[in-house]
Amino acid sequence: MDSRPLVSVVIPVYNGMPFIHSALDSVLCQTYSNIEIIVVNNASTDGTKEFLESVTDSRVRSVHRNELQSASSNWTQAIAESRGEFVKLVCADDLISLDSIEVQVATAMLHESCVLVCSRRDIVDPNGKILKRNHGLEGLSGLISGKKALRKCMIAGTNLFGEPAAVLFRGQSIRGCMPWVGELPYLTDLATYEKVLRGGDLFALPLSHASFRLSSTSWSASILSEQPKQFIEWRRFMESQGGIRLNPLEKANAIMQLKVRTIARKLYFKRIQHES
Repeated sequence: MDSRPLVSVVIPVYNGMPFIHSALDSVLCQTYSNIEIIVVNNASTDGTKEFLESVTDSRVRSVHRNELQSASSNWTQAIAESRGEFVKLVCADDLISLDSIEVQVATAMLHESCVLVCSRRDIVDPNGKILKRNHGLEGLSGLISGKKALRKCMIAGTNLFGEPAAVLFRGQSIRGCMPWVGELPYLTDLATYEKVLRGGDLFALPLSHASFRLSSTSWSASILSEQPKQFIEWRRFMESQGGIRLNPLEKANAIMQLKVRTIARKLYFKRIQHES
């Protein structure tokens, strides 16, 4: 019997075909063995339910909803289903590397103050072709206070920590910060990380341990136009309620970075649409 801490990997999914296959496989193939996998199917109509019902691995438990709920509510339900000392959320079109959980758990166990471990990630297209390697965590390395890490995000105009597949939480920390922030859909992840980081530090790993899939049908693509407005709203919240203030030069830099990153994302999605 594996004496290492239990890790819960939760996969919220809505119409996840065909990518749910590879997402689940990337979790099942982990070098870290003491895991439970919980998939919360948000009333999918594309064959996702039938696929999940065909999975026979005892580590996988599927929860099927009959009524559709918001993405953030589905993420919240997925976390509520978890029991592990550590928790990782993997979106149904993303992937994690074979040693992702092993490396991140080992890091968290070395640093008691760490409530969130994040890695870089690769950006891939719908076919799994790598568009960009080792993306994210610019200016972040090793153990960093939550406040300092969040300030870096505010100045950079983006979520430097990455999508949930690149992140491992302490279970008690993430469960205590539910629900996921649904008011800012594009920043659901970052705004919720902020709640978690009020209680401790972040550890930034130097290598990629996840892959984020760019797809014209993904949730990220559908809300891309809201990115600049929502980020500015979140930054203002952080200045008024989070106790982190930027000077005029830092604010100007943040706005410039935000514009550049938004254009870059739009170009990526246009490229994908053209090639598909």
